[in-house]
Amino acid sequence: MSSAISMFLRSAVNNDGIPFEIKRPVPNEETKAALDEYEEMKSDFVKYKRYSSFDEALDEVFQVNIADFVSAISNLTGF
Repeated sequence: MSSAISMFLRSAVNNDGIPFEIKRPVPNEETKAALDEYEEMKSDFVKYKRYSSFDEALDEVFQVNIADFVSAISNLTGF
C-alpha cells in the first residue's frame, strides 16, 4: 500500500471518518443568474431563438464576430 493511502486511512481512523469536509460549491451571482436564465429558457423556449444544428449556431456566432472585427479594424485603420 502506498504511503499516501496509508496516511489517508490513518487520518480517517483518527478523525472517525473522512478527514476533510465534503460540500457542494455555492455558485456566485453570475452563475446563479445564468442558471435562472437557463430555467426560464427551458420553461418558455418559444420566445428564444432556436437552431436546427450546432453548425448553424456557430455560423451565426462567427458572422457576428467577423462583422464586429472588420468594423473595429476599419475604425482603427480609417478605411
